[in-house]
Amino acid sequence: MPRALRLLVVTTLASLFAFAGCRGGDKPHCTKMRACCDALRAVENGLPKEHEILCHHNPELDEGCVDTISDITKFTPAKNLPLACK
Repeated sequence: MPRALRLLVVTTLASLFAFAGCRGGDKPHCTKMRACCDALRAVENGLPKEHEILCHHNPELDEGCVDTISDITKFTPAKNLPLACK
């Protein structure tokens, strides 16, 4: 019985920490990606039409947002890249 109780406590604590991490929403790169995409909507000749799908991409992980920002800056002419994307 004590072993089962210990396992239950450990499992409960692990799930609480995982839930708190998800709920916190600590994804600064994803926030930057969304700000960049919002800024690009107001820029004429910004992100080419064939690459606009990047702003509709919703990565699960913050690292995925870094990759998306990198792709956006790669395909957007430097002179039209908003500060939010740099």
